[in-house]
Amino acid sequence: MRKVLVKSIGVILLLFILLKINVSSLWSILTHAQFFLIASSLFLQIPIIFLRAYKWQYIMRCQGISYTIWDCCVMYASGVYLGLATPARVGEFARALYLKERYSFGKSFSSVFLDRFTDLLMLSLIAFVGVIYFFGVFSDAFLISSLLLLLGGLVLALVIFKKRLFVSFL
Repeated sequence: MRKVLVKSIGVILLLFILLKINVSSLWSILTHAQFFLIASSLFLQIPIIFLRAYKWQYIMRCQGISYTIWDCCVMYASGVYLGLATPARVGEFARALYLKERYSFGKSFSSVFLDRFTDLLMLSLIAFVGVIYFFGVFSDAFLISSLLLLLGGLVLALVIFKKRLFVSFL
């Protein structure tokens, strides 16, 4: 019954989106699109999902949760799909519901949270570098030294929290 309900919600959302689309605008956009770029971006999603699923699998292994890389890719892709359909990408936390079938909700949720948190940290690092570089706030020497300092801090944090402390925190 639950699976039928979830599939029904998906179909209803798809119909709602299709009814709201302006067909003439969509056709105009598609006729002017560069299909090589679209195909390339779609093709590049495969290694991106694989690498992110691998990172998530590593986090889960540290917690004693074991899934195959294929299962992680399927769950990750499902979470990305649900994340795109929900505000603030909350749907990505549905991955915890998949894991909850075999593991506790706390472990499941913390693995997804940590995965999203590491994404946020990397995005913040890239934004920091971008602000410094594009606005030319500091000299190149400061930029290089701050990047090395941040990288060293990340490596140190990974070494400290890798096994015992990292797992006990989760």
